[in-house]
Amino acid sequence: MKRSMVCLAALAVMAVSPARAWNRGGDMDEVILGPGATAAKIQAALDGLPKNGGTVALRPGLYTIDRPVNLCRDNQTLRGAGPTTVLRLADNANCPVVVVGTLESYPRRIVYNVRVCDLTIDGNRTNQQVECWITPTEEGSEIRNNGLTVRGATDCFVERVRCYGARSGGFVSEKGVYRLTVSDLAAWENQFDGMALYETEESVFTRLFLRDNPGAGLSLDRGFRQNVVGDAILVANGIGVFMRHTHESVFKGLVIRNSKEHGVFMAQVAEKGADGEWIFKPGTECTGNVFSGLHISDSVGAGFLVNNDTCVNNVIQGARMVRNGSGGLCESKPGLVRTDAIVEK
Repeated sequence: MKRSMVCLAALAVMAVSPARAWNRGGDMDEVILGPGATAAKIQAALDGLPKNGGTVALRPGLYTIDRPVNLCRDNQTLRGAGPTTVLRLADNANCPVVVVGTLESYPRRIVYNVRVCDLTIDGNRTNQQVECWITPTEEGSEIRNNGLTVRGATDCFVERVRCYGARSGGFVSEKGVYRLTVSDLAAWENQFDGMALYETEESVFTRLFLRDNPGAGLSLDRGFRQNVVGDAILVANGIGVFMRHTHESVFKGLVIRNSKEHGVFMAQVAEKGADGEWIFKPGTECTGNVFSGLHISDSVGAGFLVNNDTCVNNVIQGARMVRNGSGGLCESKPGLVRTDAIVEK
């Protein structure tokens, strides 16, 4: 790895203070809301926090969300009381549920030190019609209807969050994310991917449980660089890990089971030319990645498929691949991956 990466420790603060009080041991204001608070009321509470930041805490219960809850200022926290704090997207809302960062289609500024923790997000996908946010103007129309999106953000945290049933992805990072820490995240039965991580660098993702997502459990693309993914269980997804344009990242202790296609699919971005032929885009291959403690079993396709000759200098060590339909390690040509993997039929 060219740069050292430090896993930032997660700190959960469970306040039991009155409706408006100072955090214990902290210096930031806190507002507590109860079940039934609308998205507009939650947003007003966030917007009303002091300039130096603060916390909006949600008690256990159901919150119906008909517009995105947006943490767009530095030093803000949105905290639930655990899995029983549920943010459910309203029928026909056709919007994202929670967005960290600005709601501009292409963020023009960065937010710092934002935290989302201790809650459940229900995307209510069967009662949504489209993948992209329907907005009165084009601004924001590039945002997908994900459960939780982090975009244009640095030094932010997502802890103990569950995302399911979103019309697009469960959790997505995009548009320039640096030093993000995600821990104890579960994502299941989203329309496409459990987690999609794009344009994300120097970040840490640990203790993940991603299951039954038709696209991929974990999708990496568009400049996923120098990150750490560890202690993740991926079960019954379309593809366990889909990866392109991924460089110098470390994957530790991944368990991938029962993928509908491949356990890991490694490739390069291809675009159709004017003549209809596929043209591979330079710089979008996967290089310099290390997998350790990898276990892949019972994939319908390959355990680990390297689809392009340009995906080089990747290492698999301490791995086991068992009962995968098309075999364990499958490469577009032999020798692309350095490995000591144990492969069993």
